[in-house]
Amino acid sequence: MSLSENVSPAELLASLPPEQLAAFLKRTSDRELEAIEHDWGWWGRPNQQAPKGDWRTWLLLAGRGFGKTRSGAECIRDQVIHHRRRRIALVAPTAADARDVMVEGESGLLAIGPPQQRPQYEPTKRRLTWPNGAIATTYSADEPERLRGPQHDAAWCDEIASWRYPEAWDMLMFGLRLGPDPRVVVTTTPKPIKIIRELIADPTTVITRGSTYDNRANLAPAFLQQIVRKYEGTRLGRQELNAEILDDVPGALWSRALIEETRWPVHRNIPDLVRIVVAIDPAVSTGEDADETGIIVAGKDKDSRGYVLADLSGHHTPIEWARIAVAAYKSHGADRIVAEVNNGGEMVEATLRVVDDNVAYTAVHATRGKVVRAEPVAALYEQGRIRHIGITHYTASAYPEVERWLRTGNYEFLQINYSLAEREAEERVLPLARELSIAVIANRPFAEGALFRRAKGKALPPWAADLGIASWAQYFLKWIVGHPAVTCTIPGTAKPEHMRDNIAAGMGTLPDDATRKKMLQYFESL
Repeated sequence: MSLSENVSPAELLASLPPEQLAAFLKRTSDRELEAIEHDWGWWGRPNQQAPKGDWRTWLLLAGRGFGKTRSGAECIRDQVIHHRRRRIALVAPTAADARDVMVEGESGLLAIGPPQQRPQYEPTKRRLTWPNGAIATTYSADEPERLRGPQHDAAWCDEIASWRYPEAWDMLMFGLRLGPDPRVVVTTTPKPIKIIRELIADPTTVITRGSTYDNRANLAPAFLQQIVRKYEGTRLGRQELNAEILDDVPGALWSRALIEETRWPVHRNIPDLVRIVVAIDPAVSTGEDADETGIIVAGKDKDSRGYVLADLSGHHTPIEWARIAVAAYKSHGADRIVAEVNNGGEMVEATLRVVDDNVAYTAVHATRGKVVRAEPVAALYEQGRIRHIGITHYTASAYPEVERWLRTGNYEFLQINYSLAEREAEERVLPLARELSIAVIANRPFAEGALFRRAKGKALPPWAADLGIASWAQYFLKWIVGHPAVTCTIPGTAKPEHMRDNIAAGMGTLPDDATRKKMLQYFESL
């Protein structure tokens, strides 16, 4: 056995004949043996050691049981003790993961290193403090905003492939600016998602790969027998044990490539649709582990080709999905709302009627399994008879999910609610769309009439004429399309005179940033 076989010096020593091992122990002092006890360079395998030289990110892609947590913790300990890191971020999928794995786990920061060098943990402050003054703070990737202000000179991100909100990585990177050489270690089992691919492609990333089998000497026999043998050679095993990045599931009716092929080019007009429906598949429950309520808007043209206009699915309460469905029904000029009622029964229609008693509604009962029903739809995809048309949503509560999809897909455009009364999209969605060069269509530009009700009987400011504004509708619309990320807006109306008035908002000068602020201030003063 040699170090070239990816074994630790400790494993190499243990493989020596008894007489050689005894000779080593005899010539090694007690102080040296005590130092060896806490020397990660002695116990860790070569592929568990932080890389040498200059690097910004160390990405450790490895299978379950590889020893990723110990590697990450030892890397942070080394950075604190030997490289004078003083402000460290510890980011996990959830707050509980940060505490139970990164801090208090068997391989966490409280369990490694000489006792006199270990940090003090203050759970209520989410803080660890080392004797040399270094401070680490735990963060949950479920709360990206907590990373917006703090600055760090080192970070450890665990299981980043399981983060619900990958934008937590962006917030962390913005604050990783202390000291001359800030660094981050990322330990994760890989998944075929955008953030993993971007890290791999980044030239400042050093990548280490490993599998469960690398650490078999330290794994419980029961784990090897029950887990490894069960999943060995399977697709799930390739990802979770061998740390392979897998793209598609064999036998799936839809593949990632198939969906990407169906995306409609933004520069092409959508054909006239002869029928548009909003379809709902309500979830049975609304708990933390409940399924999503499926909501899509779909239409077909005269040649019976299908178009998915919006996917508004999510974890919604009944009244939330009803409001979303009715808003989509009105915005898209849909003919009908269609809902599967196997689980909801008459409750589905009753909930919709609470929101709007006048929507056209049809209930359907599924008599066959989902796979049987999905197969003919999948066939239409393969024949190129279904197209996907961007991303659409209508509520600020969905923005985290919208952001996640924007970051993990390749989209031509986004349709989102944005107006003087609903400005939440300015915070993150619009900047992200601009960064990714995604066209933005603003829906609900009048906030369902709320803007007109507020301005009723009030005069336009005198300087509005300098922008060619002759009505409050033009005022509201010019303010929207003046945003540099917004491509256009879609005011709905049934009256030709209102349509002509709306179109006039696209003529003349658009307001710059300073003028938009002035327009907002005037409106808020009404």
